[in-house]
Amino acid sequence: MTKKLSALAMALALFVCAALLPAPGAQAATAVTARLRPDVTIVIDGHKTVFYHVTGQQAHPVLYNGSTYLPLRAIGELMGRNVDWNSSTKTATLAGERTTPPTVGTPDANPGSASVKATLQNSFSVVVDGETRVFLDANGKRVYPLLCKGSIYLPIRAIGEIMGKAVGWDSATSTVTLGGGDDDDEVTDADSFSGNEPTPSPAPDPAPTPDPTPTPPSGSSTATISQAKARDIALKRVPGATAQHITKLKLDYDHGCWIYEVELVYNWAEYELEIDACTGAVLSYDCDHCDYDCDDHWHGGSGHHNSGCHH
Repeated sequence: MTKKLSALAMALALFVCAALLPAPGAQAATAVTARLRPDVTIVIDGHKTVFYHVTGQQAHPVLYNGSTYLPLRAIGELMGRNVDWNSSTKTATLAGERTTPPTVGTPDANPGSASVKATLQNSFSVVVDGETRVFLDANGKRVYPLLCKGSIYLPIRAIGEIMGKAVGWDSATSTVTLGGGDDDDEVTDADSFSGNEPTPSPAPDPAPTPDPTPTPPSGSSTATISQAKARDIALKRVPGATAQHITKLKLDYDHGCWIYEVELVYNWAEYELEIDACTGAVLSYDCDHCDYDCDDHWHGGSGHHNSGCHH
């Protein structure tokens, strides 16, 4: 009897130990030392950008393992997305149309570079518009979110993928750029440029004088559909496409209508849409090099559907 009890006790102890061990493949958060880099300038679409935590405190770029990391919540603000944190599933979600204004704060008076404690969070997930995103570095190795002072940070390569913008690094001025031009179509890891001498480029041709902003007649309707809503409408017409496939999204006034002009490239096909900015109706829909039926009004090759302006 005593031997049976001893065997039972040993089996129970082994069971408890096994239950406490992490599941196969699971990894705990890894404590690391990162560095605040207030000397790094972030330029998005040609504009210098300052980030703030939800408390109003300035959020500086963080340098870890040779890559610059930016705060995910602040990036969500720039994208016009709500940012939700689910502590049960350890998931950060960027989705929906943001209804609250961007966080404002007071810039640090004399910020300096300093070491900070952080953790690499292998168990965190990032979901953007319903899609779980996995991020890789320039060598194809998976990278994970960094948790620093309560904020989730991602490397600029991952941020560029989320925003659909090319990433650049100027080592002479310690400046990170995201987007900035229609011809900027190369997305690279910023630290791959570290220490490189800039390549001289020929002087650009003088910029053409832009067309004047159209002035609608008095008493005409006003645009009520937001840019984010227009983007979502366009993406619904091209199943599988995401925001990073959009190459143009512009509000214009044409033929008595406020419209959004949208262009995107997905699955080797080019799409052009015009969306009524007052009602959200798709006024025109073109697809070049499509080899499948896109709707009931056109087929294959180069399709076109125009439904007119509705108010």
